[in-house]
Amino acid sequence: MKKILVILITSIIMNLSVFSEANYVIRVQTDGSKLKVPLYNEKTLVLYDNASTETKTFTGLEDLGDLDLIECYPLPYIESYDFLADVKSCKSIYLGYAHYFDFNILKNVKNLEEIDFEGFISEEEFQEIKRNGIDVSELKYLKKLIFNPAGYTIDFDLKIKYAEDVSE
Repeated sequence: MKKILVILITSIIMNLSVFSEANYVIRVQTDGSKLKVPLYNEKTLVLYDNASTETKTFTGLEDLGDLDLIECYPLPYIESYDFLADVKSCKSIYLGYAHYFDFNILKNVKNLEEIDFEGFISEEEFQEIKRNGIDVSELKYLKKLIFNPAGYTIDFDLKIKYAEDVSE
């Protein structure tokens, strides 16, 4: 009887751990080593880097549940933000000190209502946006884009093309 009870309890615990949502992501460093990054709280993920960790990318974002906020802070070794495309559901993404990228890579993130970009952009990309605006038409839930790149002043009419173009 005791053996059956122990097996039953172990089985329940194993099933709960398999089907529970992840509460961390994996930081992959430039040397290939991996570190766990816990959620700030159950609805917020904060991604950052420093000279000692040299983060190349993050994995495991597809296993997270619904998030309210993802905050990206200094990530100097990140060459691509494609890992954010693995997020299933998030309401808001803050990109402080991030490098500019095509926000449409976030097209499969359900419930994404706001992107706040206060990061870095090249002069060439900035001039392209000045001429053509920003197209976020693939982000069907996006209601608000805050675009405030470091070192630049938006002294022109910034055209933003939303899924249902509300800029006009």
